[in-house]
Amino acid sequence: MKNIEVKVLGAESMGVRSMCTVVSTPDINLMIDPGCALGPRGDYQVPHPLEFKALHQVTERILRESKKCTHMMISHYHHDHFKPRLIDEAFIHTSPGLVKELYHGKEILLKSAKAHVGKNQKNRCKHFKQSVSRVAAGITDADGLRFTFGKTIVDFSWPVFHGEKGTRLGYVIMTRVKHGDECFVHAPDVQGPVVDSTMKFFTDVPPDVLFIGGPPFYLRKSLHQFPFGRGIENAATLVTLATRVIYDHHCCRDEGNFHAFIDNIKQHAIAHGEKASEVSDAATFMNQKPAFLESMRDELYRKHPVSDNFKQWMSLEKRKRCRIAPPLQAHGESDY
Repeated sequence: MKNIEVKVLGAESMGVRSMCTVVSTPDINLMIDPGCALGPRGDYQVPHPLEFKALHQVTERILRESKKCTHMMISHYHHDHFKPRLIDEAFIHTSPGLVKELYHGKEILLKSAKAHVGKNQKNRCKHFKQSVSRVAAGITDADGLRFTFGKTIVDFSWPVFHGEKGTRLGYVIMTRVKHGDECFVHAPDVQGPVVDSTMKFFTDVPPDVLFIGGPPFYLRKSLHQFPFGRGIENAATLVTLATRVIYDHHCCRDEGNFHAFIDNIKQHAIAHGEKASEVSDAATFMNQKPAFLESMRDELYRKHPVSDNFKQWMSLEKRKRCRIAPPLQAHGESDY
């Protein structure tokens, strides 16, 4: 695209949980979902030092790029999509000072907590608004609204399910950025999508570039009722609508199933006589080498034993780990 630049700052293929993206047009620099985090996983509830290094690097990247942005958008209130005003080094790498720096002087557009929101996310939204009200230039609920900046039109969807219909994970809002005939869509955590009504946002104005959250393959053994097949069918439709599709987030927490998913949707499209667009993870889109670190956590702990200092930090109760940054440079880990 000539007038819309898309820069993905964080994603699972970059080693962290995130979908942080900067969208730039001649009229606006918009940062979507300015957050990143890690999470517990399997036998290794504490992420590996390599994952923490990626978390710190992506956080610094978000802070650096935020200085070029006038507007920010928050699609929902899971901690991998925004930086909350907490002290948390165990999974989020955030602090009151970091939050002040990140949101200072920004116009913040976000998902409303008035409707289509669970109790937990409603409380997080309330706390977030209170914590940034004195540093942000403005805070606006954006659900279903359109904003115009010069020749750039930014549309936000009405709330859609965070995955399957009726999920306890709540709702998110999607973002469409248009400039002339060019269009970019950011669709976080729709997990396929697996709800057909979510598809309308894509079919109404087919995007040139689509950044979308795929199905949670890493939870396949526990999500017995999740409609993975429907997600593949809808994904196969999407790769015929957009020129470039970026699939990442939940689907990239299982690298093997992610690659099988991409092959599957391409074959599905071809079998129905359609030409599939270019499809990749976010790192590949950004011309970076993918690093599916969460998916590799077991392997990381086996191949890269952690230092005694890190083991001591791991043994702390979570409250203490939240307040103390992990020792990443000890015992040769700087060589990773």
